[in-house]
Amino acid sequence: MPDDDPLAPRPFRTLNQFSEPSMPADETFQRLFDRARNLLAQTKPDEPLVDATHLGRATTERLDDIVPPPPWQPVLRDLALSYAEWLAGPEAGSRVQVVTLPPGGRGLIDAWTRAQDLRVIEAPNRTLLVNDPSPPAPDLTGEDVLVVPHLEDWFLRDAGGLDTIRALLSAIAEAERPVFVGCDSWAWAYLSKAADAAVLLPKPYTFQAYDGARLQAWFGASTETVRARGTQFRRAENGDNVFETEEPPHEYFVRLAARSLGIPWVAWALWRASISDPHPDEDAEAVPDIHDGDTFWIAPVPEPALPEGDRQSALLTLHALLIHGGLSPRLLPRVLPSADADNVVPVLIEAGLVERVGMGADMRLSVVPAAYPSVRAALGDAGLPRDGM
Repeated sequence: MPDDDPLAPRPFRTLNQFSEPSMPADETFQRLFDRARNLLAQTKPDEPLVDATHLGRATTERLDDIVPPPPWQPVLRDLALSYAEWLAGPEAGSRVQVVTLPPGGRGLIDAWTRAQDLRVIEAPNRTLLVNDPSPPAPDLTGEDVLVVPHLEDWFLRDAGGLDTIRALLSAIAEAERPVFVGCDSWAWAYLSKAADAAVLLPKPYTFQAYDGARLQAWFGASTETVRARGTQFRRAENGDNVFETEEPPHEYFVRLAARSLGIPWVAWALWRASISDPHPDEDAEAVPDIHDGDTFWIAPVPEPALPEGDRQSALLTLHALLIHGGLSPRLLPRVLPSADADNVVPVLIEAGLVERVGMGADMRLSVVPAAYPSVRAALGDAGLPRDGM
């Protein structure tokens, strides 16, 4: 039975037990109805209480006060709970532990590793996988716990680009020391087929999906200080206060959990994107003043759409970025069937599907967390292989 506290740490479970929250039936019907309405163009949607066009997005500074980073903070406690016993005596359990995370969770393993003061083996520069596809196997000798935080960084879907990851997987399987492996869920799905990762390593674990109750408790705790000063968070559609409900969770958070696929950092990104500035500069009369304190209006976040141009190139580019956990602009064309990346990437960035993460030589292109559910659905609809979450 789950703890009465929605934010109480919950142990990781095997990957095949991950179950994303379901969308309420009325929301599913509404989405189908909206699609039909858009096709027929015969009816107009119901007018919201506050038109989102009159709302400006809250500044990053204000958002960091009420929805502070990092987006995976609650999952860090789940991870710590799940592996505390193994760290205390790894010889009593499976020597190798594997954790898979959906895109956007890279910082989680890094934070946990630092907190536990564990030794890390870093991946080679991916350029070396191209210039020297057969480097020597890594030295995994030792007795203390060793962490391979990002298995997705050890390969490139290119001729010879799997030699290094195959050598690493074999070394982990044969090592006598305890090894903790972190891997992106899309990379794990690919490597299980291309490099026998699922054969050489034990079954992976992941966090339990975050449902509406956990999201409401998390965001409620982060906004507790400003709400104590009279600030309210109301839906632009109908004026509902999302933190006041007789039977939590509020339906808003139930829908947010389903839309985010139960992934907390995706929900965090969508929640931040939905929060408006309580003091719009224009059209102030169009925004009702319904109480004495500040009101942050929660406006719907439109789902990003694939560009209308070369859809196939866009899908293949997004798929490659997910499989590799992000790639530099220089390496991305090497893993695509055609050299269209230079033309497609700017369009994907403009559409809000791809972003640049990091700077200089460390900069990589990645799928925007808030856009991930839409990207994942589009890839599935196109028949491209997806991860197991």
